[in-house]
Amino acid sequence: MYRDAVKDIENAIRTNKFNGAIRIEYNSEAILSEGYGFANFEHDVLNKPSTKFRIASITKPFTAAAILQLYDKKLLKLDDTIDKYIPDYPRGGEITIHHILTHTSGINDFGLEYDFYDVLHADSMEEALIDLFKFKPLQFEPGTKFSYSISGFLILGYIIESISKIKYEDYLKEYILVPLNMHSTGFDH
Repeated sequence: MYRDAVKDIENAIRTNKFNGAIRIEYNSEAILSEGYGFANFEHDVLNKPSTKFRIASITKPFTAAAILQLYDKKLLKLDDTIDKYIPDYPRGGEITIHHILTHTSGINDFGLEYDFYDVLHADSMEEALIDLFKFKPLQFEPGTKFSYSISGFLILGYIIESISKIKYEDYLKEYILVPLNMHSTGFDH
């Protein structure tokens, strides 16, 4: 089975449809560990097996896992509404953690059109980020539709910090990354 995956990867590399690093293991033994293409095109820096990549929205499953850990510890309920954690959130009494986890909250997706100067200089960057979108009207009634939302996961990160009393990145490191020996995964500031 892994041989088919390797063939698919080799085909993608040969046709310039893949740029990155791959590690495939079987029974804890590396079958393939290679970098392909460029880590930096401008300076001709090649990818290596050890190249670190920004994972962007792949952090959402980590956030979801942290929320579910807090649920398992009975520190929150999935039907908790977000006004429990952000009291002034408009219509926060209608939006649950479950809605956010399933992208059915109706919260407007975070956009890059914002001016981040105020965010970067705020006392609480997390609260300043949430303030960028929280006063926008909902896209739809919570629980009635699906719409991918980065904004909702910013709120979940804020909830993780509120409950755990530690920074989001410290929570992930202590309760997810270190226990799973994910020493090459971390935060890029």
